[in-house]
Amino acid sequence: MAETERREPPVPGEAVRAAAAGEGLGRPRASYGPRSRTGEIGARTMVVTVAGLVPLVIGLVSGELLWLVVGVPVAGVGVLGLLTNRTVDSHNAGMELHIFDNGLVVVVRGRAEHVFRWDSMTVLQEIISHRSYGGVLTHVYTLRKPGGGKVRIGREFHDPEVWGVHIQQSVTAARLPDALRRLEAGEAVAFGPIEVTGEGIRDGRRHASWGEVEVRIEEGTLCVDVGRRAIVFRSVDGIPNLYLLLALTDHLTRTR
Repeated sequence: MAETERREPPVPGEAVRAAAAGEGLGRPRASYGPRSRTGEIGARTMVVTVAGLVPLVIGLVSGELLWLVVGVPVAGVGVLGLLTNRTVDSHNAGMELHIFDNGLVVVVRGRAEHVFRWDSMTVLQEIISHRSYGGVLTHVYTLRKPGGGKVRIGREFHDPEVWGVHIQQSVTAARLPDALRRLEAGEAVAFGPIEVTGEGIRDGRRHASWGEVEVRIEEGTLCVDVGRRAIVFRSVDGIPNLYLLLALTDHLTRTR
């Protein structure tokens, strides 16, 4: 895939710093600007456009209908792709992602609209396959906070493979101690349809104790096995705070 046009990372502005200070996010750690879709796949789209224009021109010059039948739809697809890319770039303009010690700020259209803390936010990770671009997999993250505020981010920003993992790891580090305390107090910790307790893991009516389960991720699916039988088989895009769940299950299968 062609390398995208990269600009200098944005610097947290006054509004971003004020929003971060209001939530006690601490010091800025990293910033990410908008990613250019035109720069990323524009070359491929241009090739398609030219491939359609050549037979189109031949057909117009020669008057042969077959060339026109071939050229018009191919060129149309290419032109539509170029227009779509520019529309996406226009939508992404003004978007910024700022990572701080204790959370993050998402800027939309130049405004610091979304502020999250690691110790209270929820992350839902979705894996998307782009079949038209060679089966490329991308991750999209839906971030939620108490009170209902949420935002969905992904390829709008540079380096999603870097900041996506950082968000998951930061949320896990911030929320793991409280989750362990709740388990020690006899409470259950819920991850969407999955419930973790000090004794085992439950999905609806299916339950198994920690001494008999194996937890794994396979092709975007969370599998909890007892012997050769899977008692949990859930797509990761339906499991909030996936990394926290994995950290808990790893700890509990080793210590119980």
